[in-house]
Amino acid sequence: MIGWRAGLVYHAIADLADKLPDRYHGAHVWTARRTFFNKPGQLYLTPNTPIVQFNRFAEQEALLPLIDSLNHQPLPIPRPNNRRLVLSTTPTGAQPRAGP
Repeated sequence: MIGWRAGLVYHAIADLADKLPDRYHGAHVWTARRTFFNKPGQLYLTPNTPIVQFNRFAEQEALLPLIDSLNHQPLPIPRPNNRRLVLSTTPTGAQPRAGP
């Protein structure tokens, strides 16, 4: 039973890598995990939206198109009250990025 879960996670991470820039296509699961998973950040709660802001990390620019795509979709969190999830990175330059 644990084997099929590992397979599902492996394929989900491979699908994620395919949505990133070309240099990540076919990347090993451990590379993707080290690069993009378990990153520190802050959680801000508004009445309608939880905002997850990741602290700056080296490869965050590779995630920006994916984050923008996710932010333009309704990502409701069932509890409490179907709030809409928004993801954000810490800006690297002086120019702030537009929101969803």
